[in-house]
Amino acid sequence: MFKLTILETFIKNTFRVIKGETYKDSIHHSKQYSSGGDDYNPPVNTETIATKINNNETETVVLLYNDGTSRIASSGEKRIYSTNELGSEIKASIHLKNDGSIEINSTNTIIVNATSINATAENITLNGNCNLGSDSGKAVLLETTVIKDSLGVPCTITGPATKVKAV
Repeated sequence: MFKLTILETFIKNTFRVIKGETYKDSIHHSKQYSSGGDDYNPPVNTETIATKINNNETETVVLLYNDGTSRIASSGEKRIYSTNELGSEIKASIHLKNDGSIEINSTNTIIVNATSINATAENITLNGNCNLGSDSGKAVLLETTVIKDSLGVPCTITGPATKVKAV
């Protein structure tokens, strides 16, 4: 095994190829293998640990990455994150906390594409402008929308979001 500092990445066939340097002017091309469903394109200058398969120089693979990002996950937690192209700033993260909570952070827009979303929660708090299908930025409630009043009594929308009537 040896350390490899990434100089460039590119796709060849179905592999991401990592062009890296072990020491000054010693260039290696390595294949990136990943776990299923994982696609990671490491920033330039990321340190890696690489190895040769069966001592064959043409079959070099990258095993691990050290991108220099500070580690903040506590025992039992998992954090997935992306950085800017330089690897110097975290741009988005999903942090699975050991208390069961999930924290999603982004420095830009979060887009969810789905055929259907089913959310069950005791409390939902939306801060800022909320756009649920309206050009005005106000929430749109349909006649089929069911909400509960402060006592937990179900209510339904009886008109175009102008009146609420207890059921």
